[in-house]
Amino acid sequence: MSTEILPRKAESARAARQMVDKAVADWGLSDLAETARLVASELVGNAVVHGEGSSIRVTVARVATDRVKVAVVDLSQQLPQIARTGEALGESGRGLFLIEALTPRWGVDEFRWGKRVWAEVAPPPEEQPADEIPMWHTIAAQAIYLAALLAVMSALAYGFATQ
Repeated sequence: MSTEILPRKAESARAARQMVDKAVADWGLSDLAETARLVASELVGNAVVHGEGSSIRVTVARVATDRVKVAVVDLSQQLPQIARTGEALGESGRGLFLIEALTPRWGVDEFRWGKRVWAEVAPPPEEQPADEIPMWHTIAAQAIYLAALLAVMSALAYGFATQ
């Protein structure tokens, strides 16, 4: 397990991604790195925007031979809200929407003093008939498409706003 206390600042997402890269490489799970980095960035981003306190705790743990858990602890008791399909076009909530789409499990552990938001990252399932593919995997392509669409829409909106 790897744990670091980081400032509750946007720049900490980079340190969290580096921590994830090192941990999955050490465990021989580099195929999980891309998704685990994304999860770490989103969880840190949520803690920066919605959390409280001057620091956050980021943990990467190997929870199975082929699975890691990325968790971020902050001092806010405010629980995260996930955007649903139509709401994902709003200003916030897209990160957890992506996490839900790309991971088999995620959740929140509540404490008197704050919370821990976590997600497990696992390799995609082996080739299976379409009717047997897990829901989280089938949604992944939709989430990636949605993220790309949102990026293009934001760029267009920004371009029009600056003219």
